[in-house]
Amino acid sequence: MLNESFDTQTIGRFTVGRAYWGSASPQQQQEFLSLYETQVVNAYAKRFQADPTNWHFLTGSRADLRKLSWDTFHLSDIGGALEHSTRFVLIDRKGQIRGYYETSDTESIAKLLDDIQTVTKETT
Repeated sequence: MLNESFDTQTIGRFTVGRAYWGSASPQQQQEFLSLYETQVVNAYAKRFQADPTNWHFLTGSRADLRKLSWDTFHLSDIGGALEHSTRFVLIDRKGQIRGYYETSDTESIAKLLDDIQTVTKETT
């Protein structure tokens, strides 16, 4: 989705320069674009003060992210667009979904905080 909203390939090629880009092998080009995308995501995280020990940003195609959202987290699109969900999903150490919590509901958030305490006390 990042690449659909932000043309990392074109900007990445521009960053390297036409002469250097043309002399790089396809493997080198792909490696650079991967590193460039990582740098863009890291800059975004830094801009919003997202601590990498607590936040993990997903990148990928719209189809892959939609599949993850629908098939794994059982979340739907918002107005037909793949956007941030209005719900938090609590997942335990076994990878099991333990609950869904509306981000705009204070009682739901209080329940999430209680459930987080429960899940973190579980050993397996």
